[in-house]
Amino acid sequence: MLSTPSRLKVEKVPWVSGLKPRHAYDRWSKAVADILLDLFDSVGKFDTTLEAEAGLGLPPSWYWFVARTDDSYGFTVFFWSSHGTVWRSDHRGICPFDTGGLWHGHVHLTPEVVDPAAKRAFFERHDQGLADWQVAFATYLANNYGSFADYVNGKPPGVGIPEIRPDSNGPLAWSWEARLDRTEVSGRVVVSRLYCSVESERFFLNWLEEDDSLDFATQRNVRRRFLGVRSLCPDAVAPSEAAKVALIDEHE
Repeated sequence: MLSTPSRLKVEKVPWVSGLKPRHAYDRWSKAVADILLDLFDSVGKFDTTLEAEAGLGLPPSWYWFVARTDDSYGFTVFFWSSHGTVWRSDHRGICPFDTGGLWHGHVHLTPEVVDPAAKRAFFERHDQGLADWQVAFATYLANNYGSFADYVNGKPPGVGIPEIRPDSNGPLAWSWEARLDRTEVSGRVVVSRLYCSVESERFFLNWLEEDDSLDFATQRNVRRRFLGVRSLCPDAVAPSEAAKVALIDEHE
């Protein structure tokens, strides 16, 4: 196990999100533009997310994995920075597992929990405050992993949460999740990097020029922002894989 939390460069560890392959290229381009413009309510959500929020008593939220990218991410992976953000002491929003996975039965507990009220109680017991999330995350890694790369690559923790057994779960069950009410995202966390392919960049910039819904000043703003954060991947390298390599190289 890692000897101390201080060995990890957690002060600038990014929160990670992605746009999954279900987004066709035109919808993907619109979603990228909306994210870069801080128009978070314009980006749609899946019904499964809405169901989990209702069941767990959460407001409409934006979700990230902490320092982990998922192979199901398609055209794009975003790194977000929360560095320097001051959180209220009672502001919860960090959980050591995927909350939607818990609600929909993809995070298996021992003994198994089926009752909705029990699922909500389990979530509330493990949900943590944002004010000290970096310390809590670093301590968890130090107690459960021999290297930061093991966590990034989705390997199970040494101990983790006792009810979440490694032999009956996958990475969703031990990937830390961050979340914010959608109305609170703007100004608190910002996109610091965007991984996409050369082909995706070309399509996005063409779409941006041709889209009639954005005026010229907005198009120019989005283009400047996009080019300022995008990191191009060779077509043979998935954005999730490029992001995974960067996480390990930059923070271990």
